[in-house]
Amino acid sequence: LISDPELSGVGLIIFDEFHERSVYSDTSLVLSHESLESLRPDLKLLVMSAPLGDNFSSPIFADAWRYSFSTAPHPLAIEYRAPEPRKSLWDAAAATVVEAARLHDGDILAFLPGRYEIERTSETVRSRLEGFDVIELYGEQPLAEQAKALRPNRSSARRVVISSPIAETSLTIEGVQIVVDTGLHKVSRTDGFGITLLSTERITRDAADQRAGRAARTAPGVCIRLWKIGRAHV
Repeated sequence: LISDPELSGVGLIIFDEFHERSVYSDTSLVLSHESLESLRPDLKLLVMSAPLGDNFSSPIFADAWRYSFSTAPHPLAIEYRAPEPRKSLWDAAAATVVEAARLHDGDILAFLPGRYEIERTSETVRSRLEGFDVIELYGEQPLAEQAKALRPNRSSARRVVISSPIAETSLTIEGVQIVVDTGLHKVSRTDGFGITLLSTERITRDAADQRAGRAARTAPGVCIRLWKIGRAHV
């Protein structure tokens, strides 16, 4: 878009998973729209997302055609378990995973905010659950390690995949019928001195819905949320 604003040879630009907003995707959309308005009236822009919500309220979309497609999802139960005040996040997540493994069928996908919390949760789950294959999944892993979680489960052992938000929308993990969601993720923030830090924050409603849906993609499922029902999200 910068080196060739006319986008020679391009007829369609697709913005998939648009609810995952970032400065890069928003800047690309604005530049694409400017190209359409001033240089390429034949250019087509397609914005796609399951939970669009308020992300579709921009004036850029004022004259856009809108299409909505519904599916027949499998039944999904949502449960809320507020963790004990003095309990660490990984202890609360591990305890919920162990309980869910005993009460429900299927593999388990647990969402933790980052690598440190994932490793602590994995240690605790391994010490409490026998006969389960406990797998970690986060962005800093080598691709070969990530592939272990994504491959179909061919063994008789049930799996527990303890993951960062990487499994929220971009990846499909077969066999998952239980999701344990801490409701947190890590966000890069820059303070007034220009120092960039990772901040642990609550996820949005859209993200919570995306995570829950992972439990009912191929069969009936359950999502256990580690917060009080009605707690406000962004």
